[in-house]
Amino acid sequence: MIVYLSNFVIYTNAMYVVKADGRREEFDRSKIVRTCLRMGVPREVAEEIAAKVEQRSYDGISTREILQIVFELLSKHHHPSFRHRESLRDALSALRPKPDFEQYVRLFFREQGYTVLPNQIVRGRCLDYELDGIIEINGKKYMLEVKHHVNSHTRTGLEVCLAIYAKLLDLNKGYELGVSTIKFDGAIVVCNTKFTFHAIKYSECAGLILLGWNYPKEKNLSTLIEKMKLYPITYVKGFDKEVYEKLGDSGIVLLKQVVSAPVAELARVSGLDEELLSKFKEKAREILSKP
Repeated sequence: MIVYLSNFVIYTNAMYVVKADGRREEFDRSKIVRTCLRMGVPREVAEEIAAKVEQRSYDGISTREILQIVFELLSKHHHPSFRHRESLRDALSALRPKPDFEQYVRLFFREQGYTVLPNQIVRGRCLDYELDGIIEINGKKYMLEVKHHVNSHTRTGLEVCLAIYAKLLDLNKGYELGVSTIKFDGAIVVCNTKFTFHAIKYSECAGLILLGWNYPKEKNLSTLIEKMKLYPITYVKGFDKEVYEKLGDSGIVLLKQVVSAPVAELARVSGLDEELLSKFKEKAREILSKP
């Protein structure tokens, strides 16, 4: 790359990557390493993969193409199941907001041992509200709010957190007035993307619990999914949209559900062909069997 500065010409080896939203940022090998580590790859393999990706990259390469190279190399040199995988970030975005992602989030918490009640309408002082669920943790009740973005680079902003906190206050005022039997100890907000800086700052002050793609820093959505292998059905690539939708309509949104159920039962509840489901199940099993 050539950079012109006044009357001088400066040559630099900087290589830039084009993100999904069109922004350009300098190639950063450490991001590829972190991506591999999140998928359970040993650090030495992650470093090797990152070096090979850098060798094959060029100025202006897209993040999607980089991910394709990562999966290609991982399937060849680490575990064959990677050839069946979609990017986790894209897989979450590919779920429908309703009912898929809401059901996914409820199962996500149930798999961690929490009691999760389904979506329901609860009366506040001013309005009735449809909640995405109610979670009980250590004897405390939390209203569950699920936000889904089809574009994985769309952030959940301050206005969402302001509205949720106002809803929480109104619901607890309804409890105080006797129009509801549920007193909430707080609210949990889950989204498949990132939160804006102001959304995080406000929520930390107001006491809202946020769970997003990279927030909190340690136990965030992406790391917990990888750790517990709570992969969505859209993580398996190579099938028509109708397959994922029919499974979602049947309440099946986790690969764990697909693997644990007999093919005949999957076919009965979804209306899908048994042969197709056998292929889907085999790919899901291969992914979940990865150490």
